[in-house]
Amino acid sequence: MNYGSSLYNPQEHQPAPQQPVVQKRVEPPPPVQKGPVPSEHQVLQEIFDNLVNRCLTSATNPQMKRKLEDVARKLEALYDKLRENALSQNVILGLHQIIQAVQQYDYQTGLRVHTQMVSQGNFSEISSFMPGIKVLMQTATNLQVYIQ
Repeated sequence: MNYGSSLYNPQEHQPAPQQPVVQKRVEPPPPVQKGPVPSEHQVLQEIFDNLVNRCLTSATNPQMKRKLEDVARKLEALYDKLRENALSQNVILGLHQIIQAVQQYDYQTGLRVHTQMVSQGNFSEISSFMPGIKVLMQTATNLQVYIQ
């Protein structure tokens, strides 16, 4: 018997070396250009955005700044719904009442309107942005930030 030719050679059973995989760099899609918020609701965007920016300027700790950045994302969901005319008249009326309270430096009334909207509104219609509005008014109250 000749065992010399049947010896196990581990190199015979290795997978073929693979060519390094070259990952193509995928460019992120360009930002979507959104249309303007309808003119009758432009005041909502102006006041909320102004309030966020003023709070960001006054915020001193990173956690509060992150909260406000999250608020800005939630407000963008509101603006998208306004662009699409996807909100009921009751919600739109409530939002304008909140803005009126903010302009009168009366965050407590704004928070009361918010609570009423959440308790009586259609959850799926308002859940994407109402928590952000509440955090914004609470933060503005804590930082004593007011706008006209």
